[in-house]
Amino acid sequence: MNPKPIIKKTANALINLPADSLIASRSKRHKKQVLLACFPKSGSTFIRSKITLLPGWARADFVPTYGRRDQELERGAIMRSMLSPARFNKNIIAQHHCRASEHSLSLINKFNITVIVLMRQLMDAALSISDHWDRESTNGPTAYLDHNLLRAC
Repeated sequence: MNPKPIIKKTANALINLPADSLIASRSKRHKKQVLLACFPKSGSTFIRSKITLLPGWARADFVPTYGRRDQELERGAIMRSMLSPARFNKNIIAQHHCRASEHSLSLINKFNITVIVLMRQLMDAALSISDHWDRESTNGPTAYLDHNLLRAC
């Protein structure tokens, strides 16, 4: 019998558990949940990818989706990350361009998330994001940039 469907069913049922139960379970196993809070083009993807190469660490997503939306933390996404069979026995790190809103701060406190705020010199980040928009994509959570507007600059 394949145990994956049972694990998935159990994980889905556990999402409805109180956060305290989930945190207690992870704490007993000495597992950490970390949020790398940063602004775009601050080197956060690079840092997170290096941390997830360490033994016992896995990437997590604390937001339900990306694209043109704020990366506001979401309870269900945090719980899915914590309960995922691939991450259940690992420390997890999420990297998001988020603000310290009341909602996010309450989830950070409720789920005992350690926050690392990544900073980069503003002019450095501005040059990096300009290069990103020129070479890659203007699609992201920071702003909507029409290609015609970029050509005019």
